Amino acid sequence: MFYPHNLIEQARAINHREWPELVESYVGSHLALLAEPDLEDLSDADLRRQLRVRLIAADDQDEQGLAYARPFLPGIIRVLCLETRTAVSTLTVDSLARLPLGLDELYEQGQANTDAVPVDHREDLDGIVRTLEGESFFIASKAANFPALTSTLIGPAPFGVVFAIPNRHLLLYSTPDPNDWMESAVAVTEIAAGVCADEELDHPGGVISPDSFYWAPDGTVEPLAGNVVEASGEQTMAIRPGVAFTRTLRLGDS
Repeated sequence: MFYPHNLIEQARAINHREWPELVESYVGSHLALLAEPDLEDLSDADLRRQLRVRLIAADDQDEQGLAYARPFLPGIIRVLCLETRTAVSTLTVDSLARLPLGLDELYEQGQANTDAVPVDHREDLDGIVRTLEGESFFIASKAANFPALTSTLIGPAPFGVVFAIPNRHLLLYSTPDPNDWMESAVAVTEIAAGVCADEELDHPGGVISPDSFYWAPDGTVEPLAGNVVEASGEQTMAIRPGVAFTRTLRLGDS
């Protein structure tokens, strides 16, 4: 499905002289998608291979036919996509009705495929925050399954993971220390907000979120921190540890 607002967002972020190239690329990718086999013509093996789970901002989900989407965090939802050799398409309520698999099975297979997407680049930014980056649309979406991440890319996280997903190509994370948990919370939040606010950086597909979040070993995922605008107009960072964060990091223990 063609969503003009995605094209408009990208156009606003670049010089108008670059618009013809952007439009040509955007339209070309959609024409390539139209040349792909119809959903009904996909074999069961091809469908299972192409499925992906993707995390996106929840804006206008009903207008885009995404009423089936599953919540992940406030303002962020999990949707289903198909990734072919030439394009990525987001499945809608109408397209789901044409598939032979049930919704639970689609999500299970899609998440397994997203978990397996290779990461192109990893970086230790400051000894506190690390990054997972890649050209794939689904790098940030790996955050939908932290058990897979901690067993493969992150390593042991006995006190959970503080993380941020500014855009689809980037996942920021830190494993907090109970004795200095504020360090992880502040560092991840500052970097995520800076990435989203940097006008020199491109965010294909738009920003997912400038905030930071927390995954607990019991599977809970909750908001942690973000920048807020005070009544005076001043922007400040607000850190609001949730129940899982407070319990796991033993905040308030003597």
